[in-house]
Amino acid sequence: MQRLLFSLVLITALIGCLPPKEIEITEIRLDLKDPVYRHIVNLQDEQDKDSLYLYLKHLDPSYRYASSKAFASIRSVEAVDSLLPLLDDPIPEVREITAFALGQIGDDSAQEALIKSFNSLDTLPANNAVNAEILAAVGKCAEENYLPLLATVKSYRPTDTLLLYGQAKAIYNYALRDIVAEEGTEKMVDFAVSDIYPEAVRLVAASYMKRTSNIDLNNFKFRLNKAFTEEDNPFLKMDLAIALGKTKDPEMLQSLLNELGKNNDYRVKANIIRSLGNFTYIDVVETVIQQLKNPNLHIAVVAAEFLIEHGQPNDVIIYRRHAKEDLPWQVKSKIYEAIIKHVPSYFSKTKSASLWDVRKQIEAASNPYEKAAFIKVLGHDHRSLDMLKTTGLDANEFAARTAAVEALNRIISNEDIESLMNRYEFSRFKTQVAELIRMAFESEDSGMIALAASGFSNCSFDLKESFENLDFIEAAKQKLTLPTDI
Repeated sequence: MQRLLFSLVLITALIGCLPPKEIEITEIRLDLKDPVYRHIVNLQDEQDKDSLYLYLKHLDPSYRYASSKAFASIRSVEAVDSLLPLLDDPIPEVREITAFALGQIGDDSAQEALIKSFNSLDTLPANNAVNAEILAAVGKCAEENYLPLLATVKSYRPTDTLLLYGQAKAIYNYALRDIVAEEGTEKMVDFAVSDIYPEAVRLVAASYMKRTSNIDLNNFKFRLNKAFTEEDNPFLKMDLAIALGKTKDPEMLQSLLNELGKNNDYRVKANIIRSLGNFTYIDVVETVIQQLKNPNLHIAVVAAEFLIEHGQPNDVIIYRRHAKEDLPWQVKSKIYEAIIKHVPSYFSKTKSASLWDVRKQIEAASNPYEKAAFIKVLGHDHRSLDMLKTTGLDANEFAARTAAVEALNRIISNEDIESLMNRYEFSRFKTQVAELIRMAFESEDSGMIALAASGFSNCSFDLKESFENLDFIEAAKQKLTLPTDI
């Protein structure tokens, strides 16, 4: 009995001497009441990379997650080596956010580690989410030669939503970097036109066809047309309309026009009108002009924007006739913009009369946004600087003043602006521009200052030589308050 008691005492003593076992934390908890988490958020805001590195190795996965996420915002290439080990983190959410961060950084030094960390054998939902983010990250940072390989993977089933979504995002992200391959486009067409795939995947694929400029869709035009005419989802149909327009095929034009006449969704109609810009002007302009009177403001505005983008000089008389009609100011202002942009120099009376109309519209505007819309029209006429000052820069309304600087920026960003004037006129023009730019910087209006800075940077001629010094820019900067005027 005594031996038993002695043994129990000894065991108890030995257990007491053992170090306490650490409790493994597996749950991600991001709580702003947590002072450590708040500190990490502040470090992200301060872009304090050195301090953030320490949290990448913290025992609490919440802090590893938060610090990795911070580097997705900071996007420092220097952080890649420190992030790579977290691709093997035991917590799936940490691996997922790390893949996202590496993708956001966008450096190809991470491509091999990302591909190696892709786990094709584990199909648990959590790991599929990680794999999907890895695929998306590869599209953001990997070299071009990986795109055809990624696009031709055939092992994913239509029910593998996350993996298919990751594959689609990868191809899409490559396209955002202006990297495309026939294999990628074919895969995206397959996704978009077939309803066996998840809706989220189809939406990414349709957006790819809408947004990617350097792809040829003619080999897929009949499949796209069938999907467009049969599709009920307006979000897919909107993007398919743009894709169909890219084919520039007369048969597809007829399909678009038919749908414009019978579809009741204004969003689809608007994108059909946008897609008409890919076809011969004479074949579509009458249809577009009819839409200027559409009772749906969104459709009418898009029709007017078509005239700005694709209008023809010889038709400005027709545009002017429609501008005189009883139309909403949102539409009317854009028609006038089309007139001033496209009017030939030999239509001097038409231009003068139209500018007079614009001035009257500015003076009679019932609200600041209407006034701003007509002020922006002046951005297509380099001889309207005086009107820009009196109606815009000198105005009381914020919207009018910022619209005036936007119009000025459009004028001075024109690469051909110098060729429109003789040497004397251009010298006087530069002096006027310098006065207006300086006026915007000295306005103490953060909107005007931001636009003036952009205009100064993107000016098509050397604007600096018009100033003795640039002290007024530094003075404007010093008067801005952070973070209000960031």
